[in-house]
Amino acid sequence: MSDKPHTPIKRALVLSGSGGRGAYQAGVCKVLAEKPWKPDMVLANSIGTTNGAIFVAPKRNQYALAELLDKVWCEEVLRDKVQKVTGEWPLLLQWLVG
Repeated sequence: MSDKPHTPIKRALVLSGSGGRGAYQAGVCKVLAEKPWKPDMVLANSIGTTNGAIFVAPKRNQYALAELLDKVWCEEVLRDKVQKVTGEWPLLLQWLVG
């Protein structure tokens, strides 16, 4: 049991799986970052997990993350690569931890 005080969760971001939903989520994250709106908790599966992790990555500007996520998704959809791994995803993830 932790001695830390319980912090109530006021905002949760729920992101489901599916390539089409993943692209939609990128736009939603961009709009939320403009507010700025940051969730206390992210619940996700499949591509929603990737999007959620990128959106709340520590040590990065949330709006810049949302912009980059949106850009990568737009390029993926335009090239019809949603179901295939392309070079942009590893670069995006490297940028997050770098």
